[in-house]
Amino acid sequence: MIEINPNGDLIIKVIEFDDTVIVTDGGLRPILCEEEFLVNRETVRKHSSPLASLIDHHLAQGKQNSIFTLKGDSVVAMDLWFRSMHDNLGNTHRNIALSEVWYLGAASHKYELDAKALNEWFAGWYQENISKIRRQKTYFREMLFPCWLFSHASGFFAASKTAVYHSRGYIGEHSPIQYHRSHLPSEVIQQVNAAKGRLRTILHAAIFNMIEKLLDSSCDLKEEILFGYVKALRATEVWPFDVVWGHMEVNSILNRLAEFEYRPPAKTIDHGSDYWKHNNFDEATWDRGCRVSHGEPTRYFSFMGRRDERANFFRAKKMPLGAPAVAKDDDE
Repeated sequence: MIEINPNGDLIIKVIEFDDTVIVTDGGLRPILCEEEFLVNRETVRKHSSPLASLIDHHLAQGKQNSIFTLKGDSVVAMDLWFRSMHDNLGNTHRNIALSEVWYLGAASHKYELDAKALNEWFAGWYQENISKIRRQKTYFREMLFPCWLFSHASGFFAASKTAVYHSRGYIGEHSPIQYHRSHLPSEVIQQVNAAKGRLRTILHAAIFNMIEKLLDSSCDLKEEILFGYVKALRATEVWPFDVVWGHMEVNSILNRLAEFEYRPPAKTIDHGSDYWKHNNFDEATWDRGCRVSHGEPTRYFSFMGRRDERANFFRAKKMPLGAPAVAKDDDE
């Protein structure tokens, strides 16, 4: 038995099933492990309405001295939640697997536990484990939700950036556990994909605007230049762009475009000497007041909220929707 509170008045038994075993006909998975926790009844009731109802029902059946049982939860996750409820969390379980962090989210959803209570613990867990987790190429699919749930701004920033630059096609999350009710809100994953879509728009414009400039120019050699330009693009293997975009990572596309090399014939006007340069906005203004340093405008294409709320924000600030967002963004 684990004594969460040595003076506790309720024993809660957590039975964890093996989620890796596939069961048919509504049967139960085999038991993976189980543990008993000595807790304070009122403390648990205060932190969770669903648990309060279950405990009250248990006691109403005249089982004051019997063990109250929870089935289907993670032993490690419930250990952390019980310790958090009793204010003795400390550095417990800082080396647990990422899947157990998802079980924390599952318990938060199932028992209506306030995830903010574990924000500080998660920050410590993240610092100790992220270097190992990042060795997995698609780690971001499993890190987006925990970082969002526990309000870890830099972790979400890193995971979403990796998702945008190192994924192919649609960006989706992946749950390492069988409890599928805890996941990112649809508007969040939608905006992560919108951020990637914005990069597509920028790259598309960067490639095709040059062609438009050539068509509108008065240069006598523009047909020759246009052919040479497209031929040089094809050599980078990012042409045709719309076909390549669907099956190649953004980072790979950028690396190949970085190798683009074309020199127009002599005695022509170079329309593209500064074409690939970034804008010249003062980078310090874009991330003023944000919890992470990003140095570029992000709000319009990675805003993780409802669009009407964004509109109300600018309306209150009396700013046009097309203006740079330099106000404090607590949600970034």
